[in-house]
Amino acid sequence: MDSQSSSAHVADLIKALFARRRARWRWVALVPAAVGLVFSGMALDDAGLVSALPYIAVILLSLLYIVRPMFALWAPAFAAFLVYSVIVLVAPLVAPGNGPLSDWIIFSCLGIVSAGLLWLARPKLEA
Repeated sequence: MDSQSSSAHVADLIKALFARRRARWRWVALVPAAVGLVFSGMALDDAGLVSALPYIAVILLSLLYIVRPMFALWAPAFAAFLVYSVIVLVAPLVAPGNGPLSDWIIFSCLGIVSAGLLWLARPKLEA
């Protein structure tokens, strides 16, 4: 493989990640930002600023995505909520009796709804 084709592939990858894209429903990314705000408040109260930093990052990713929709901003926020949803849904199977059912339902819904809304707001290539 020659260096010319490698650099062309890297350039294509960078273009695909950071190109401005069309996102008709991008405003719904405010909901995951609000969920991140709730989580960051709880984390800040429990363990301080360091524990709130991942949630602050999700808030920033969601807000920046509204301003400039691109795959590089959407993918980490979507992946974070998707992984969170799976972890919360599987948690009762791993550690039964780990909190009330109402908390499990609330936190499951927060993750699933946020991931679903981000899926609706996913970026599409501009025509």
